[in-house]
Amino acid sequence: MKKSFEPFENDFGFSFVDEDFEQVKSQVTELENATKTDKDKIEELSARLNAMFNSINPFLENLKTNPEKTTIYWPNRSDKINAFQENLKTLLGGWEEK
Repeated sequence: MKKSFEPFENDFGFSFVDEDFEQVKSQVTELENATKTDKDKIEELSARLNAMFNSINPFLENLKTNPEKTTIYWPNRSDKINAFQENLKTLLGGWEEK
C-alpha cells in the first residue's frame, strides 16, 4: 500500500513589506551615525582627561618631594600658573572665566 502525503497549509506568519524595511534601515543608519559620533566624543574627552592628568600629576609629584621642608621656593609662580591655566583652557576647549 502506497502512503499518500498531502501538503499542509501554513504561511509561517510573515509577509513582505518594503516600506517598513526601508524605514527601519534608515533608522538603523541614523543610530549607527549617532553612535559613531558619540564614540568619537568619548575618545576625545578621554584623551583630554588623560592629558589633564598627565599635566597635573607631575606638579603633585614635585610637591611630595622633600616633605620635611615647610617652605616651597617658587620664583615667578604667577607667570607659571597663568601659563599652566592657559594650557588647561586650551585643553578643555574654551573655558571662560566668570
